[in-house]
This record gives sequence, structure tokens and C-alpha cells, in this order.
Amino acid sequence: MPEQSKPPSGNQPEGLKPTVIQTGGAPKRVPTVLNLSPLQEKQMTPTVINHNQEEGYVEIINLPNMVKPTILPSSPLSPPPTQHPSTPTTVDGVSRKGVETDFYVLKARTPSATSEMIERALMYLRHTRLDILSAEAQNWGQESIEKHASLVQQVLAGQSDLFQDASKHLNRLYEILSEIDEAFEDKGLKFWKHENPKEIYEKHKREITQLRDLLKRFVPTLKQLYEKQHSTKDVFTRLQIEIASRLIASQYIESILANDDQRKAIFLEKVGSFSKVLASIEEGFFIRSQFQQNISVLLNHIEQGVNVQLPIWLDKLNLIYHHSPNETEIYSLKRGLENLISQMK
Repeated sequence: MPEQSKPPSGNQPEGLKPTVIQTGGAPKRVPTVLNLSPLQEKQMTPTVINHNQEEGYVEIINLPNMVKPTILPSSPLSPPPTQHPSTPTTVDGVSRKGVETDFYVLKARTPSATSEMIERALMYLRHTRLDILSAEAQNWGQESIEKHASLVQQVLAGQSDLFQDASKHLNRLYEILSEIDEAFEDKGLKFWKHENPKEIYEKHKREITQLRDLLKRFVPTLKQLYEKQHSTKDVFTRLQIEIASRLIASQYIESILANDDQRKAIFLEKVGSFSKVLASIEEGFFIRSQFQQNISVLLNHIEQGVNVQLPIWLDKLNLIYHHSPNETEIYSLKRGLENLISQMK
């Protein structure tokens, strides 16, 4: 057997012996098993293995003062810790919440209010901090009042003289037809021979034609104006709910404030302002409803009277004019004109 090579002497750690590998042809690497106590494992430092091929041995060298790497066991990644919002600082005797009350408390105070109004009033109260509401009390709910004023201005600016112009032209046509009708007044054939209604028509024929064309062109825009009243009503209805909710909330805030609190007088004034705006909206509903009805009547006068019945009557007048009319024809013509005029009133 070949002789074992001796490892060179040197400083080696106490308790550790070098591993000697026999050489015989190609050297075989044998794993080194160290039976160390827990204390030794804890004190153990990394080593470097120096394989001396010429001498046929392996030397284990300690490298002191090196940091031993930390190996963590493999495990699923855990989620990051939940971040909790910091607790707000509280001051004794100071409320940090909005005004709190119950749905049924407000409903009992205002029985006529709808559920939507009550819910919205509760929202306004929850967003009202009485502890910081001092100078800002004067501006509470002011945006709702300004919204109403702005909406009224928009309605007035968008309301043209369309209805007045169409009504004026229709009234003028009514006057001309009434003048023709007077030629038939209880005089029959005798009056027909002296003052022919056809001659009165011929005198105003050009103006009648112009008025017919103008009124016909008014129809599409009048229909748009009619539909606009519907959309305007919807906008004011939503604003009515907002103002009513503001009124309910301001009434409640005023009731819970102390008598010596200066804000009590401010909210009492708010109650009056919201009440006036609400009354104005209610009045506007009535006015717009009447206006919409007037537009509908005007459209009916133009579409049924001017565009339908007037051409029929004029055609009958032209036919009778070409021969000597009898009492029956004159009476029929007179009754047709009367129906036309009544349609345009």
C-alpha cells in the first residue's frame, strides 16, 4: 500500500483534525462529517479547503473574523402588515363629529317632507361640524341659494320673444278675418252686392299670405320651447329637494343651539332664506305650467286654424266669388269663417 502523506504542521483549530485523503491514482473526495456540539457550531467560522494536488492531501484552514451568512428557511411570503390610520387627537369637551340625529326625529318635525328630503337633510347635518362652525356659519348652505339664482338667470336669458312674436302675428290675422266676417253681418245677399267680403280679402291678401308663412315657421321653435319647459321643470324639481333639505337641516341646527349662541340667529335667518327660495320655486312651477299651456294653445291655433282651416276657407271663398252666390253659399261661407275665428281665439 502506498504510504500516506503527512500534512504539514501549522496552526489548526483546537478540536478539529484535518481530513486526509489517500492518494492512489485519482484522488477520491470523501465528504467530511463533523460531530460538533451546539456551542461549537455557534462559534464555528467559515473555512477554506486547500487541495494540494502535489502532496495529495486536503488542508482545512480557518478564516477568523468573517461574518457567517444567515440562511432563512423557505416559506410563503406573508402579506405586509396592515396599516391602521392613526387615531385622531381628541380634546376633552370638543365634538369631532357632525350633527347627529335620527330619521324619525326629522320626519316628526316636518311630516310633509319626503324620505329623500329627510335623507339629504341628514347628510347635511353629518357634514356640519358645530365645533368649527363659527365664521363659516354665515356661508352655510349659501351654494344652494346661489344655484337657484343662477338657474333663474339662465331661464330668463334663454327665454326669447318667440311666444310674444307668434302671438302678435296671430292676433293680426285674427283682426283681418274679423273684418271680413263683419261683411256678412245679418245682411245676406243685399250686403254681398254692396260690400263684397272677397274685396276685403283682396285688400289684405298679401298680408294674410305673409302672416301664414311666418306663423308656419314658428311651429318647430314653439315646440322646442314647449319641450324646454319640461326639462326646466325637472331641474327646478331637483333644486326644490335640495333647498327643502337645507331648510329641514337649518331648522334642526337652530333648535339645538343655545339661546346665547350667536350662530342661532344666523341659522334662524337661514331658515327664512330657504323658505323664501322654496316659495319662489313653487310659484315658478305654477307660472311655467301656465306658460306651457299657453304655448300648447298657440300651437293648436296655428296648426289647426292657420295651417288647416284657413286654406280651406280661402279656397271656398275663391270658388264662390266666381259666380253669384246664393243665400245657402253665403251662410256656409259665413259659418266657416266664424269657426275659423273661434279656432284662433
